[in-house]
Amino acid sequence: MATPAEQIRQTPEEQVRYTPEEYLAREREADFKSEYVGGRIRAMSGASRAHNLIVTNFVRELSTQLRGRPCETYAADMRVLTRRSYAYRYPDVVVVCGEPRFEDGHLDTLVNPTLLVEVLSPSTEHVDYGEKLREYRQMETLQAYVFVAQDRMAVELYERRGDVWVLRDAYEPEHVLRLEAIGCELSGQIAQGGQVSVETVRRHKDGHLREVSVSGTLVPLPNGEVAAYVMYQDIAARKAMERALREASITDPLTGLANRRGFFHLAEREWKLAGRRGEDLLLLYLDVDNFKEINDRFGHAEGDQVLRELAALLQDAFRTTDVVARLRTPDVVARLGGDEFVVLAIGAAAGAETLLAARLREALARYNAEGARPYSVSLSLGMVRHSASGAASIDELLAAADHQMYAAKRARA
Repeated sequence: MATPAEQIRQTPEEQVRYTPEEYLAREREADFKSEYVGGRIRAMSGASRAHNLIVTNFVRELSTQLRGRPCETYAADMRVLTRRSYAYRYPDVVVVCGEPRFEDGHLDTLVNPTLLVEVLSPSTEHVDYGEKLREYRQMETLQAYVFVAQDRMAVELYERRGDVWVLRDAYEPEHVLRLEAIGCELSGQIAQGGQVSVETVRRHKDGHLREVSVSGTLVPLPNGEVAAYVMYQDIAARKAMERALREASITDPLTGLANRRGFFHLAEREWKLAGRRGEDLLLLYLDVDNFKEINDRFGHAEGDQVLRELAALLQDAFRTTDVVARLRTPDVVARLGGDEFVVLAIGAAAGAETLLAARLREALARYNAEGARPYSVSLSLGMVRHSASGAASIDELLAAADHQMYAAKRARA
């Protein structure tokens, strides 16, 4: 009896068409990978030793250069949906910077890749340079894709420059290609084989993605052939611990907001995204009025409770998405220290200052009206705008907002 993969290969393509839903149902149950193009399911063949080593080299190099940044690197098993042509592909390497978005709750079909890498082979090169090239160029989030030959020294980099794609290439090991979209450099040497060790994400046969360490070594045999020994190690527990420690280092333990270090980490990412998109930024600097008096009269436990409640108030007040000033995530709200908070608003149109200040006043009025406290809480606010073409740094913007905040506090005294 033919295997499922053989049945698919043996079925005349012009006679059998599948809906995307049928494909996904079959794919999630199968023990082999297939792509979906034009209603047809195409079983994928196995990869050669050279192909696997090149992919592992790319994952290792990109993962190393992207460490500590909001990017994820996947090898071979992350399915990608090209929406315009509605094709499901398995690129050899996928990088997504920013929040990854998936087609559904299975989290196995990415829709917003930043970089794709395909390792060419004689049997698939015409597809890579043909229909895949057309599909990838139509993906709005894709900023770069790379073609790598496995039988010769050749790396081709296509990068988006506005409405056009620019081609650069490397044909010698010492050649270096810079990936401007993700701030990485590719040397021609990574397109060659050798001993490799990399941490990556692989899809288990049960369908779940797992974090693993992959080590590969080439060993010469007496008959002149070369054997490849590859070892996989589950590192999910260690990576979870690393994420927990990293999260603790950027989180304020009292309020659960980002701390000063976390704010600068998040702000730098949003700053770059806003610059690429041509969006303005608004920075709000807030200080609790007479906070020392609350601590002195009612105790530090009461003061801590006020800070926790104000943190929740700010998260709720600036969580709302609107066309005037949208905040993509409440994590841009931070406690810098003591009784000082900061909010970074992305994509603020003209007049957003008035809307945000009014939103804050309304939230604070509700807070004071609903609480049975022997005191009222007020905030002093400083707010500055940074245009997409501006040259000010995050530190300069923060200092300007801080200056405005203290001016407002003095005016109210």
